[in-house]
Amino acid sequence: MDTKYKHIRPADIYVSLFPEQSAKQPSDGAPQQERMPNEWGNLPSGNDFIDLFAGLIRKHGHHTVSFYARKMGVPIRMMPQTIFALSGIHALKWIHEYLILEACELVEKTDLQFKEISERLNFSPVTFSRFFQQMRKCQPYELRNGYKRNGR
Repeated sequence: MDTKYKHIRPADIYVSLFPEQSAKQPSDGAPQQERMPNEWGNLPSGNDFIDLFAGLIRKHGHHTVSFYARKMGVPIRMMPQTIFALSGIHALKWIHEYLILEACELVEKTDLQFKEISERLNFSPVTFSRFFQQMRKCQPYELRNGYKRNGR
């Protein structure tokens, strides 16, 4: 019997760094069950492995998949397979999707300098700019300027 499980994506468990954002309804319009953030600051996914992985990303920021495997005590060769089985996406992409959620929120909702944001997410400023461009197809300042210009 081949059982299908719902894949756990970063957006499914990411909790805003800002309290007013956490109270929003999910984008699919479905009523949100009352779930409180776990000790890592994310919504519990129902899978301890993913919860730990996401928590470590929130804590340590940008690192390699092998870094997180070591932190979790998982054989490095098993980490990519496990994340893919649980999420349907590759482990590095999972890390990047999680980090871009946090990066966009910091760019849009704070006045932190981009250097401070890059340090918080464990990027060099140049690498952060490239990462942001690759993931969002714009530079951080473009998102911030567009966000402020639209009166949000």
